[in-house]
Amino acid sequence: MNKKAICKLFAASVLSCAASVSQAAVVEYWKYDINMKWTDAVFDTSTNINSSTKFTDDVLSWGYKGGVDDSIIGYNPNNARSSLKIIQPHRDGWIKSGGTVDQVNIFRHTNNEINATYHHLLEATLSVSVDLRDWYNDALPIETLTKDFKIFFYETPNVGGTCAWGNCDDDLFAFVAMPTIYDTFTYDGQTYQFNYFQTSGPDAITQFSADICSEISGGKMTTSCYGFKTAESAQTTIQFGISITAVPEPETYAMLLAGLGMVGFVVRRRRNTIRR
Repeated sequence: MNKKAICKLFAASVLSCAASVSQAAVVEYWKYDINMKWTDAVFDTSTNINSSTKFTDDVLSWGYKGGVDDSIIGYNPNNARSSLKIIQPHRDGWIKSGGTVDQVNIFRHTNNEINATYHHLLEATLSVSVDLRDWYNDALPIETLTKDFKIFFYETPNVGGTCAWGNCDDDLFAFVAMPTIYDTFTYDGQTYQFNYFQTSGPDAITQFSADICSEISGGKMTTSCYGFKTAESAQTTIQFGISITAVPEPETYAMLLAGLGMVGFVVRRRRNTIRR
């Protein structure tokens, strides 16, 4: 068999594979609606009358009663507030299957040095809901899901020195599990993979050791966790993004491998014939 014949056989294998894929048309564009909010916040409520907390869908804040949320005021522990604010709690738009990552929700930790007797956050839940629709046939949602991420927060006592996580003044924020969503679903005979994750940027969620996680959670977490630390009079911003891809069916891979195997068999047989 000459090279031309081998190429024809290979092409036939690939076309057979493509024909299998074409049976389930891939949705090219998707509409999405994504919401992020805070739920189940728990604060350490001391008796300091100058202190207060705030709990809404997009803001958790604590510290001086007359202070401003989500604003760096510098060193002033008696008049400051710290916060966790969702900057983009709701995002909607469209995304292409196999296309680039679309930036969606953002939240930011503002760390002001607050009085040691003031109220402060202990734990909360970050809830993410997702609605996906076919761009050209959006009468009903194709995939709807909600995932909750438990968080713990540690308002450090601002005593200076070095701790297991570095500077003891840095406040710590931790997720029990990495805040990602990997969801596989099937629509009109085709399987898709939806991904929700932190995108690259100057601030990143990293893995903390078990002893740091125990410190953050007051002993409630006994294994490693995921989070970040924020220095005094600074802010940490976390950006999330989404992507969606069509997943080839297992039988498609099998057909392609079978076709390639057939090509290999024919080539080996041809070589053996020539050697004789």
